[in-house]
Amino acid sequence: MNDTYLRFRPWIVKRTTLHEYVSRSWGMFDAAEYTSQSGVAAMLTGLSFELAIKALLVLVGREPDPTHKIAECLDLIPELRDLLQRLWGADLEFVVQLIDEDINSSQMRYGSAGSHKDESTKLIAAATAHDAKTWTLEVTELYEELMQSIGAAIWENYPKGDRSGQEIRRRFEVEPVFSSGTPHDAYPGLNSSVFGLLLLAERHGVETEYGAIIPIDGRRKDGTYRVRVRIDRDTAVDQEVVQQGGRSTLTGFRWIGRPAEGVQLKLYEARSTLPDVRPQTRS
Repeated sequence: MNDTYLRFRPWIVKRTTLHEYVSRSWGMFDAAEYTSQSGVAAMLTGLSFELAIKALLVLVGREPDPTHKIAECLDLIPELRDLLQRLWGADLEFVVQLIDEDINSSQMRYGSAGSHKDESTKLIAAATAHDAKTWTLEVTELYEELMQSIGAAIWENYPKGDRSGQEIRRRFEVEPVFSSGTPHDAYPGLNSSVFGLLLLAERHGVETEYGAIIPIDGRRKDGTYRVRVRIDRDTAVDQEVVQQGGRSTLTGFRWIGRPAEGVQLKLYEARSTLPDVRPQTRS
């Protein structure tokens, strides 16, 4: 890849949301491949698929409901489920069963394994395997194909191969339909690589280890919220952000814990790079 930054396609109107879904999905799948703990690998594999499907829903214009089951996500758009069913056949049913029933990662991450019975399946979250890599090996091909189609729909210069550089056999591509026939620039004035604004803190001129992403998606919704940036073990800052008329404005902040001297907050553009959204591409 020759470009330093990934370029969002002009029709993308949820840059922050989609960057978060894709990067965290890849990050969890990457972590699942490397952990030696079977339960952790299972949970992370399930979460990676959940976020991938939710990214797909956002791409086709539907906000995901507060569910963690990929079957319920797909049921929000029956046409999408039918498409995947025709393309993947029995593979789709296998993935749905593995993620929603065998693993049930939502229950695992809530600490309910072995005790809480799922209301729909009547199963408890008790999945394990002799080898932790079993969970990702079962679904790697389908996961990479899904993420390739999603990534290519979000970024103009998303790589066409898998993580080893080999061509992926894609069975579907995600493309929008424009009534005008011309893509609309959803974020005029912002570089096409920007997915959010990065708030960092300095203390006596030295950056702290923590930061916060201020989403640009919220520019279409007026309101006020706070983001937290930690300064050290005893101190953090809650910065107030006001969204109004398509602009983000930083107003007052409040100390959390012990106030500290020499603290300065700075705002930067947060840009999408390939290693951010596909961790295994790091050299």
